[in-house]
Formats: sequence, C-alpha cells, structure tokens
Amino acid sequence: MPVWLIWFLLIVFVAHLAVFARLALRHRNLRYSLVTLTFVLLVASFSLRLGAPEWTIGRMPVHWMLRYAAWAIAAITISWLIHLKVAARRAKQ
Repeated sequence: MPVWLIWFLLIVFVAHLAVFARLALRHRNLRYSLVTLTFVLLVASFSLRLGAPEWTIGRMPVHWMLRYAAWAIAAITISWLIHLKVAARRAKQ
C-alpha cells in the first residue's frame, strides 16, 4: 500500500474517530462505543504502520494485529446492529 494511501486512510479514520467518540460521550450508548473502539484500533494500526512498521510480536507485525482486532470488533458491531434492526422490525409487526 502506498504511503499516501496510508496517510489518507489515517486522516479519514481520525475524522471518524472524532465524530463517533463525541457521539459515544454524548449518548453513552454501547453501539457508538464499539464503533469508536473500531476506529481507535484502526488509527493505532495505521499510525504504527507509518511510524513503527517493524514492531512485531512473534513474526506478526503489531499493526496487523490491531487491524485484525478492528475487523473483529467491526464484524461484531455490524452483526449486533443487524440483530437489533431485525428485532425492532419484528416488534412493530
């Protein structure tokens, strides 16, 4: 991945982090907190990729571990939100 793209994605993730952190603090809602955690992990991952890509645990770069964790939290959050939407739609019927 080119360095310019890493910088671009980092800026996008920081902007999203700021918005969702504000929402999480304002609403004290778990869904915003989980999304905020996802963006914290992505910002940390891409920052490490730029600043310390050689950091590893075992043979795996730390920035990949953080990225995998972000993917996992995102998958959990998305599936949970789908479940909530389906349950709300069923409750209306």
